[in-house]
Parts: sequence; structure tokens; C-alpha cells
Amino acid sequence: MVLGLGAAVPLVLDGGPCSVGVESTIVDLSVPEAVLLRPGGLPREVIEEVLGCKLPSGAAVLERPLAPGQLASHYAPGTPLRLLAKPAAVDSGSEGAGLLSFTGAPGHHHYGAVEVLSPDGSLAEAAARLFDCLHRLDGRRLERIDAEPVPAQGLGLAIMDRLQKAAAKAAS
Repeated sequence: MVLGLGAAVPLVLDGGPCSVGVESTIVDLSVPEAVLLRPGGLPREVIEEVLGCKLPSGAAVLERPLAPGQLASHYAPGTPLRLLAKPAAVDSGSEGAGLLSFTGAPGHHHYGAVEVLSPDGSLAEAAARLFDCLHRLDGRRLERIDAEPVPAQGLGLAIMDRLQKAAAKAAS
């Protein structure tokens, strides 16, 4: 089984790790003022520089989405995910929980499993590793996954979007 596809796909060609990791950025240009519908691999700041103006966010969650990724819950592992407000405390966690850590700060020994997005704090590396790390934690059959926040700028905006939507599934 390749990433949950099961027998639905008879053949998958593996091109190795993705250089960006998160899906594409989606911008609505059909309206008088461009709107960011989904943050993705092309950071908002780059688009704003080309447009010469600020790029407001459209509704992040819609009952009838205009673009992929606008449902309240999306990009979620099967294991409930809890988005932490700040990096995990040294004495937090439990053996039955996993931690998706941004930089892998020391002291997470109370967690049953830890995946580190980027030891040096690179948002590009974190975005490229996001789904692979989530998939590995999900495969551990944990009670929950605690996810540390990343800075919500550049590619971090897309990472946080995916984590918030994964956490929304657990809350529903």
C-alpha cells in the first residue's frame, strides 16, 4: 500500500522526496482584487512582490469550496492531531502520543515517537518533510499526535494551514 492508496492504483512511480512538499498555492484572480485561497509552495510574500500589493486571504473554510483545501478538515492523518500553541514543554507528552516537532528541541523523552521537521529551523525543509513525518507518526498507531507550531510566514503559512485543518478533523 502506497500512502493509503491501496489497490485503487495499480502502479506508483516513486520519484523520491518532493522538493517543496506542500501543495500549490492557489490565488483567485477572477475578482477585482486578487485573493489567496490556499497557501502553498509559493509563499504569499513572493506573489505580493509580483502583484505590487498585499494579498488578502479568502475564507479559509467554505461549505462549497472554491479551491482544494478549503474544507474545515483536510490533510489529516487517521490519528487525532492536536496543534500546540507553543513548542512542547520538556515534561509534556506521554508514551502513547507522538510529537511532530519543528526543530527537535531536546527533552521530548515523554513522547512515544518524535518526528522532526527541520533541525535547523528551515521552513523549506519543514514543508518538504511535513507529510512524510505525519505519515510515519500515523503509522505508529498512537493515541494522538501533538504538533508544534511553526512561524506563520513564507512556507510556514502553508504548513500551519495544513496542521490547523488536520487538528480540525480531530476536534470534530
